[in-house]
Amino acid sequence: MSGNPVIGKDCVLASFPISGWASPVYSTVENAKNVSQPGVTKNMISLMARSSGGWDLKGAGFKSMDLQFGYLYETEDTVLAMLRDSYVNDTIIGFAVLDGPSDGVHPEGTDAGDAYDVEGWKFAGMVSEFPTGEELEEGKTYDIKVDAARYKLSGTLLLPTWVTIAGTVDAGE
Repeated sequence: MSGNPVIGKDCVLASFPISGWASPVYSTVENAKNVSQPGVTKNMISLMARSSGGWDLKGAGFKSMDLQFGYLYETEDTVLAMLRDSYVNDTIIGFAVLDGPSDGVHPEGTDAGDAYDVEGWKFAGMVSEFPTGEELEEGKTYDIKVDAARYKLSGTLLLPTWVTIAGTVDAGE
């Protein structure tokens, strides 16, 4: 079975208060542009032994995750204030990088009554880079980098996780 291609403009970067980790209420980061996760990596460690027949066989080491995106600046922007606070004060924010909307609005091209899933990474993050650009013929932007951060909520360490948000398109739409 073949699905439809996912177009970048239909994907969603969302944030949520870290205290709501178990049942997040996602808020779309609407001014995000060119979202990427180039640092979703896993180190591979060598497990060479005489029994490996001359092969340098590998095993899984530590994983890491980051998020990078441009952010279009607007005055009196509460999302930018939240990102700046994370950078300046080491505040932890919940992030979700999703392949579609998490707010119940169905992806374009989905028929009413059809089931659909929205998927992506959910993680606790801290803004680690906050540089700005002021190009002459573009809006002022910030080039944000977020790294997965260590955070315990009620004694539980919050690890990055792949989430699936199930939904059904409302027949009344």
